[in-house]
Amino acid sequence: MKTIVTLLTFTLATTFTFSQNDVNLSASENWIGYMNVFNLPSDGGAYQFGSGWGLPDLKTTVDVAGNTLTLQPNFNTYNDNPTDPYWVNQSTGEGNKDMEGSTFVEPGPTFNDNDLTFHGDVTGFTIDTAQYDVYVFIKALDSTNGWQDAFGGQRVKLLDGEGAFTISATAAELPSGLVIQYGFIVRGRNGNPAEEAQLGSVVVAPEYPSNEVDFDAADTWIGYMNVFDLPSAGGAYQFGSQWAVADMQATLTDDAITNTLELQPNFNTYADNPTDPFWVDQSTGAGNKFMEASTFVEPGASFNESHVTFRGDIYSYDLVSDYSVEVFIKALDPNNGYQDALGGSATMPLPTSGSFEVSAAASDLAAGLIIQYGFTVKGPNANPLQEDSLGSAVIGTSSLSIEELKPLEVQLYPNPASDEVYISTSAGFEGYEVLDLSGKLVSAGTTNKVLLTELPTGLYMVRVNTSSGVHTSKLIKQ
Repeated sequence: MKTIVTLLTFTLATTFTFSQNDVNLSASENWIGYMNVFNLPSDGGAYQFGSGWGLPDLKTTVDVAGNTLTLQPNFNTYNDNPTDPYWVNQSTGEGNKDMEGSTFVEPGPTFNDNDLTFHGDVTGFTIDTAQYDVYVFIKALDSTNGWQDAFGGQRVKLLDGEGAFTISATAAELPSGLVIQYGFIVRGRNGNPAEEAQLGSVVVAPEYPSNEVDFDAADTWIGYMNVFDLPSAGGAYQFGSQWAVADMQATLTDDAITNTLELQPNFNTYADNPTDPFWVDQSTGAGNKFMEASTFVEPGASFNESHVTFRGDIYSYDLVSDYSVEVFIKALDPNNGYQDALGGSATMPLPTSGSFEVSAAASDLAAGLIIQYGFTVKGPNANPLQEDSLGSAVIGTSSLSIEELKPLEVQLYPNPASDEVYISTSAGFEGYEVLDLSGKLVSAGTTNKVLLTELPTGLYMVRVNTSSGVHTSKLIKQ
């Protein structure tokens, strides 16, 4: 009995001394290379030798600036020995050895007697999986047992595509004296360097947090206008400055039933300066400047070093062809004239229907960059008398439209719809009204079928009158 009590006491004390080493992949760590060489499985697979190798010889590329590791098949044994049958099959021209290239970190004895988790993100996966396997591992080498892995290979996990990975070991499995390693293995035939591109690679990076943003009119939106001469007049840049969102001709609606942004051509420079030839061509009456109006959100430093996705829906789009709209994520660099560090790679034309989604990787959104997401309208400043004919783009999000209806015991189906929509309610149905975004009544009736064929595509609000009250729901006409 005394022995049992002593063991319990020791176990409790040991448990309280364990701590957690949570390791997110970092290219700046001290990465080590080791190669084990085997005969091909078809030749019996006998072990040949193993030794420490430089990372370039393994064909592992460490990019500290980009914080990535690129793992590839081994090529140097083929490249250096193309006529040696030990390394290259002289009949087939294929590599003749099975290579097990390990790229790893040995963190030292401070990692013993502690829980360990190693994790990261596979951001690129093009390796030829018919010929090569890539693994992530934790090993615990036992110097008293021929440097065998105390786990017996049980902490090795196959990487089979892009996405996050994680592998763990407990403190009890990592006692003092074992040499701990964590890293990656590429295993397969030594490759012909002429086939490097087609054999592919695996790119690993830290596991970053993710910010997924649905359009929301309630965000803090900012306006910025860049003004140029018209392309026909040379397109020279004139000036840029922050403008009120309303002056951009961007209209945000955030109330109990509407969550939209309407984007239009700029009118105020024409309306305020009709006799100024800088803004208005006095011969033709057309706008005389090319306007680049950006309406955006700056979410702050919490978006740096995280994956960012911005998405939403296009409720309507009838802008004339003189104008274009882009949706973007930008990362402005204060140390480089506030240029977009993404170089426009996360900027795309706004679709004219359906939904949009634009993304930027955490590795491209370093600390210190100013993150923005939003929209840009490009085109000439316009005569406000032409507002109706020039059209607009209306942005929103319909992801909650159906869910919002359920607690109200009212449903519209199908939604979105093109020809007709039906109203279902468990309360006594009394009639409906359809309103456009300006609040104008465009349709009404007392049946539960709403005809849509005469309505333009876009977002509408349907007020359903029931015995329990009036319920307002979103409707998208396709």
